[in-house]
Amino acid sequence: MKNYRLFYPQNRHLWVERVPEEKEENTSAVLLPEDYKPKQNEFSLVIVKDSAPDCQHRWVRKDAIIVEDRMLREIKIGNACFYTVQENYILGVVK
Repeated sequence: MKNYRLFYPQNRHLWVERVPEEKEENTSAVLLPEDYKPKQNEFSLVIVKDSAPDCQHRWVRKDAIIVEDRMLREIKIGNACFYTVQENYILGVVK
């Protein structure tokens, strides 16, 4: 299968790159069940890689933006993984 590297978003979507979250080291002496999952953040910091030509705002590549985490879409094609978010789920730009 072909190894894809480029993605051209359409229909008011942005192609974004997730910024890895800093993990807190767990030094708690409390035992937790094996299936316990810590609460996931409601929002994510992502970097704009590209935007659809029909977006209402002109998004700048490499801008850091805050989006609703549950609205990020992960698209896997072959060995490639692309993240997209629709423009209306962007909450703001971080400078």
